[in-house]
Amino acid sequence: MEGFQFAQDNAADAFAEAGMSELGHNMVMPAGLPDMASIAQSDFPYQQNYIQMLENSNTAIQQQVEKQQDVISEMVAFNHYMHSTMQKLDTRVDQLERDNAHFRSTAASHAVPSLQIQAAPKGTVNEGVPDGNEYSPLHEQSQGQKLGKTSAKRVVADAFPAEGVTMPGRTKYRKKLQVKIPGKGNGLPLGLSLPTPMPSALQTMPSSAVPATFSIIPRTPYTPGRIGPPESYKKTTTSINKRDIHNLNKSIPPVNVHLPMVPLTDTEVIVYFFNSLSKPMVSLRLYARGWGPASIVQALNEHREVEPPYLRNTCSVKCTTAIKNGKKLYGNEWEEEQRAAFAEADDCKATDLIRANDDDAVDYYVRALCANLKQHPNEENGGIFTACVKYCAEHDAPYTMSNVWQLAVDLSEGKMPQHPSSPASTDVAPEPRTLEHIKEDETEIDWSDDGGPRTPSPLAKRKSNLAQSSGPVGFTAVNALREPNSDAHE
Repeated sequence: MEGFQFAQDNAADAFAEAGMSELGHNMVMPAGLPDMASIAQSDFPYQQNYIQMLENSNTAIQQQVEKQQDVISEMVAFNHYMHSTMQKLDTRVDQLERDNAHFRSTAASHAVPSLQIQAAPKGTVNEGVPDGNEYSPLHEQSQGQKLGKTSAKRVVADAFPAEGVTMPGRTKYRKKLQVKIPGKGNGLPLGLSLPTPMPSALQTMPSSAVPATFSIIPRTPYTPGRIGPPESYKKTTTSINKRDIHNLNKSIPPVNVHLPMVPLTDTEVIVYFFNSLSKPMVSLRLYARGWGPASIVQALNEHREVEPPYLRNTCSVKCTTAIKNGKKLYGNEWEEEQRAAFAEADDCKATDLIRANDDDAVDYYVRALCANLKQHPNEENGGIFTACVKYCAEHDAPYTMSNVWQLAVDLSEGKMPQHPSSPASTDVAPEPRTLEHIKEDETEIDWSDDGGPRTPSPLAKRKSNLAQSSGPVGFTAVNALREPNSDAHE
């Protein structure tokens, strides 16, 4: 055959003959074939290699067959396991169906008519006030929470000895929670106060949605519209010296005073509500509208009798601390967002932004803002609220921060104001003392380091000239309500 070349020598012939003889003895020939077959000597090596290749293939196939047999055995065992598992599942499903049918029949036999629970009617305490009025004093609390409280909307601060205090000469200040609505019956649930209008919100409401009482609100006719301090307020350098504690905190409202529902100019915020600069929103309002520590202090010292005069550095610490506290409460983006809002807002909107829904807010007499006041803001720096303060001081009107908006409406319309009844002493903070009265008390009272008296002074019950015209003057716990960042250690 072609392709196979073998050497033709005697050794190869001998080897071939021996191989053929051995092959003949070992091979079992099938039936019907001759016992012997002769092939050409030249084809013997080829046939021998071919037979060896077949044997190797047969061995490999036999190994694959054994592996397949093992796999088949495993599949048979797995099939048997799955079959037994399915039988168990069928048995359990049948049992569950029987149990379910039994439970249904039992429940149907013991069924009772369902009770219908009637939903409680929704409260209508704030009817007439827009839902979007996020600065309304009644906005944050739900109706259910309000019904469960026994405190008034605005808490009155008073001073009395705490229980368990054994240290002599010390007085701890607490807050009494009481409810008193002058001239009204118990028409509202306990813990709810009368709704008050929001100027910026009511101006945008349709006339049909506003009640008759709040149908007309002040349009800030006395607001000049200027933003920022006057041009005459220039930055000046001030030296820092060791000085006595100033008396400002004894004659102005506390930090948590209830801000009126009347637009306030920047100068009015400084002159009448300087302690409120401890709040982040109030300090940020002034800073965003061009006010700085120097201009704020200049406006304060020009309008109020402060001894010694208030310092610029003290005001800077007060405002920057308040803004830092705002960042901690509301995040780092709070300052940038609110600065932009204050810079573009008018006095009405800016006042709404600084008016917080504080459950511990203290009501305050409007006429009490005149204590130790040199002069009111002029027509350029004052607005409708300044006119209200002047009216209350001249006519001894018992308006408070919660109802002064009624006076603003009457003054803007040229009507004769109808004075409200005087509130109970527990519903409004006591009026502050005059500068002369404070000096007299300082000679006979031991003052603590924070500017407040350790014990109530017996001289505090006396009446000064201002007190005889504006009402009773007693010991006030205003100093106890100041925030930790007050200017007592100026």
